[in-house]
Order: sequence, then C-alpha cells, then structure tokens
Amino acid sequence: LNVAFDPPVLRYSQPWPLCIPQVSNVEIVNTTDTADVVVHSVTSTSDAFHISSLAKTTLPPGGRMPFSVGVLPRALGAANGTLLIQLGGGGYLYPLLDAVGAPNPYGVLPITGTQLPLGLRDCLTQPSGPPWH
Repeated sequence: LNVAFDPPVLRYSQPWPLCIPQVSNVEIVNTTDTADVVVHSVTSTSDAFHISSLAKTTLPPGGRMPFSVGVLPRALGAANGTLLIQLGGGGYLYPLLDAVGAPNPYGVLPITGTQLPLGLRDCLTQPSGPPWH
C-alpha cells in the first residue's frame, strides 16, 4: 500500500477506568509522489474502540488525514482490536493493542448485553442520593 500510519501501531500503555473515554490521534499519510489515495472508511472490530466520523477523502501525494480513536473500556482486563481501513487500492488492518480496562474510581459500570433505544430519557441511579438524569 502507498500509505503509512503515524503512529505505526496504537498501543495503550496504562490501564484505563471503565466508562471513561481516552482519545488518541492517528494520521494516514499518502507516501507516493505521484498518485492520490482515496480513503473510503475506517471502522473498528471491537466495541471498546470508536472512530471519529470520517467522510470519504482523497489524499494528494504527501497528504495527511488525521482522525481520532477513542477507547472506552467496557470490561476489566485486556481489550485489543483492529481498525479496518478501506482505501481505493485495497484494505489495511491497523492494530490497536494493550488497552486494559481498570475499575472505575466512581463505581460506574457499563450497560452491556442490551440495546438502548435512542431518544428515551435515561435515568441512572447511584448507590445513595437522587437519581441522575
């Protein structure tokens, strides 16, 4: 492929609390001197990693396209994944390594195993005190 990534691998070095997002930046770099590179999409293979909204983009020779990758641990322990980057000339797998979910300092746990409908008013309860809205 005629692209490079900065950083080459996104490695998370410290455990991160459940339910608290951490955002890192990645750049796709067109390494050719003569040809454009079309970036169609970037998606994640893991529900622990989230990609900033991206539109189809054409990178000129030497062009760079930054985007954000958020990690939101949903369970204690290791969370690894891969970004699937669809380019005009094929696909690329970009590794996301060593994210580790740690206990949340506020005792918050993720809601898992269900889909919540959008547009409803959600109410979270805390161990003591009034509910959160």
